[in-house]
Amino acid sequence: MPTTQIIKIKVETPDGALAPIQIAVSDEPAGLADLVPFIHELTSGVVALAIGRAERDGRKLSCRAGCGVCCCQLVPIAPAEAFYMVGRICALPMAERKPILDRFNDIKKRLTDIGLIKRISALGETGDNDTVGSDYFDLQLPCPFLVDQSCSIHEWRPIACREYNVTSPPRLCADPFRDKVDTIKLHRRMSSGLSRFCTEVAGLPSGQVPLPLMFDYYETFKPAASKTWPCADLFKQAMGFVLK
Repeated sequence: MPTTQIIKIKVETPDGALAPIQIAVSDEPAGLADLVPFIHELTSGVVALAIGRAERDGRKLSCRAGCGVCCCQLVPIAPAEAFYMVGRICALPMAERKPILDRFNDIKKRLTDIGLIKRISALGETGDNDTVGSDYFDLQLPCPFLVDQSCSIHEWRPIACREYNVTSPPRLCADPFRDKVDTIKLHRRMSSGLSRFCTEVAGLPSGQVPLPLMFDYYETFKPAASKTWPCADLFKQAMGFVLK
């Protein structure tokens, strides 16, 4: 019979501490995707502390609903997020799912036609993130989740998107690779911590997954997406990476 235990989590940052968190987990099987909603919650809490610090320093957040300029950037996601997001999309009714899949396919075709998809696929080996990111941004391909200049999956948007917050004038976001865009510094980035954990526990390639290629990634590493561990053990190990 499954047993449940309470994991107590304390998150302290130079910007302050989150209220103590208690999460009930069982020893039933859990996969990497099951970690994502909780890490979303942690990330939003840490980001809120950082935004509060910036506001106390006299800086004002520029990001607003309806401003989707930054949503043409090449977003990196952790493998667990790729598995989680593919699962969420596949669970949608066909009427909602098909437009998203069509947008993913359109972006992939465009990247393939101009040869950029090979450079994006090779980022794990080349590390050429800035140049490839700039070339991708120049294409002005809207995120497949962008609808009417707003995020259609805001509740479960990627961790990297939660961590990207701008205080410089919005006009500078039109060319963030050439203009000085001021972002709120985070002392802990959970997106990279979760990626390292996925490499360590599931043997996945190091590095993050480019969002436009997440369906290809899922198909390539489907066994890892289906693999499970005792839930309590998985959460405890993951927290050691994302809170480090």
